[in-house]
Amino acid sequence: NELRAYPSTEGLELVVLEVVLGKFGSRSSREGEEGPKAEYGEMLETVLLVSTGDSLWRWSKDKVENDPRLADEARRFLNGVAGRHISNMMKSVAGSGRTTWYDDARFRELAEGRRPWAHFAGRAASRFSEHARALAKRPFEEFGQLLWMYFKLDFALDAGSLWNFMQTLEEGSECLASRFNKLAPPGSSLRMRMGEELQKAAGENQLELGEYDHLLRYFGFFNPSYQSFVRRG
Repeated sequence: NELRAYPSTEGLELVVLEVVLGKFGSRSSREGEEGPKAEYGEMLETVLLVSTGDSLWRWSKDKVENDPRLADEARRFLNGVAGRHISNMMKSVAGSGRTTWYDDARFRELAEGRRPWAHFAGRAASRFSEHARALAKRPFEEFGQLLWMYFKLDFALDAGSLWNFMQTLEEGSECLASRFNKLAPPGSSLRMRMGEELQKAAGENQLELGEYDHLLRYFGFFNPSYQSFVRRG
């Protein structure tokens, strides 16, 4: 079958992300930490869904080096309203009665840019309509894309938001990251992508992908002290 050609959206999400961070910083400075509400988390969803390749990683590393003020704003964003929005959404979805979750082939299509995510305004299942708040109806590969890109952004910024993220997602779990494992099954392409992000963050102290795949089964892996040990040696 002939593959359909899609117009490239690479880099567009970076423009949107900087606008969102600017609005977030401006509003929170006026209204305090409780000022920015859910709309900023929904804006981040779009950024994560349309992002492809390593554009978020390169943007983050550039800001850390050349614009530390904006990098700090991005970290504050992830550790506040944005991280809470994404983690609460994932918790709601993983705790729903949905029985079909992950399809590796469909995730790879989205992750490799062969079938980019698109928002069709006006449809009954429009992503930002009230109907879309029934999150379990969204295609399951979208949750994989959101998780992957959120992890990429956090690791690249060294934001440290994933411990709070996982504590929210795995509330009530004793050891195994049961909800995370449902959304990102062990051995899946999504888990391998996350392992690659961990390898990049760890640099010369990186582990093998299979080792990360095993460690990601446990939500304690995201404890900041353990992350410091694993990523920095």
